[in-house]
Amino acid sequence: MILMERWGGDRLLNSLDSPAAFDAVLSEMPSSVADVVCADLLLGDVLNGSFHQYFHNSFGITITRAIEAMHKLDLSEHADAAGVALAVFGPDFPRDRQRRMDQMDELPETAFDAATDQFYAAEDRHPTSMNDTLQAEASRLLSESERLT
Repeated sequence: MILMERWGGDRLLNSLDSPAAFDAVLSEMPSSVADVVCADLLLGDVLNGSFHQYFHNSFGITITRAIEAMHKLDLSEHADAAGVALAVFGPDFPRDRQRRMDQMDELPETAFDAATDQFYAAEDRHPTSMNDTLQAEASRLLSESERLT
């Protein structure tokens, strides 16, 4: 994604296993860019597999920002599904990947199935795909950035 390349790139990808480093990289991005990047990382993993895959991978750290972004971008049903997936962890979501994977080892394999199904249903019901929504917002942000430079 061009947004991620322009604002963070490899630094962002290398920070995903460290909450402090991730927060630092995100704080350097414009808020709207961080929103789109986090939502896009969620989308890719969930559509490629499931919420189980998303949380098992490094991208799981983006969950709270991705949910906020989806609400802002009129993707509330998607955000609700992500909230259901997040709730599986209880009140103390482990942002650290190893802690998250350890906690997932204690969960049944089907723990995220309902949330994943809900997310796919939200995607089917939305007038445009989440990907199209994110791409449109990314294009808008890139155009805005180019006008400012």
